[in-house]
Amino acid sequence: MDAQDRYRALLSARPALAENLPRGIAVVTEPAEIAGIESAMADRFAAQGLPRAWARAGVFYEDPYLMVLRDAVIFPDGKPGLYHRAIARNDGPTGVAILGRYRGDFILVRHFRHPTRAWHLEIPRGAVDSGETPTQMAQVEISEEIGGTIGSMTQMGLLHGASAFMRHSVVLVYAELAAIGTPALGEGISDIVALAPAEFERLVRDGAITDAFTVAAAYRAKLRGLF
Repeated sequence: MDAQDRYRALLSARPALAENLPRGIAVVTEPAEIAGIESAMADRFAAQGLPRAWARAGVFYEDPYLMVLRDAVIFPDGKPGLYHRAIARNDGPTGVAILGRYRGDFILVRHFRHPTRAWHLEIPRGAVDSGETPTQMAQVEISEEIGGTIGSMTQMGLLHGASAFMRHSVVLVYAELAAIGTPALGEGISDIVALAPAEFERLVRDGAITDAFTVAAAYRAKLRGLF
């Protein structure tokens, strides 16, 4: 099955991926219309010395975790074009991020992230497996990343961390931790960092914490009176 056949099969199986909303960017699904957009974009790319193959719509990468699509679209001003997006293997929340508190301090980890090739100070987070709930996966992630356990937790809603490219959504959770242990060195976590609320807010304010999930979780917890 080539990239375009796989694309048609995917949209047939998951029609929400091509749901078009009023005044939004419309996904084109009619084969002849897709072909017309591909041809026009291929001519534009060729004029810039770029490969015509870059104008093909379809599924161009997939593995057990995600898929990358190139859609033929019509923009709100009526112009045709192409748009890339990454989607998960399922349509529900794809991750959970846990703002944990232990003995009054907020618990963060120092985590090496491969895409940025840098260390980040952030809250524990991880993927939600198929068939698992965000609440269940929060317990798993706290156990795996910091050797801890959760005493109680409150869900704080969804976050779309990179909506210009990714369909993925993460559930933000506030948790009172019953215990913490040691960092998961094998996952690139070097330290567990306990921060008093005032210090945590200072690091967010000053830009020392750049992780979007951590900043969003802190803000939502603040608005809910959990600080």
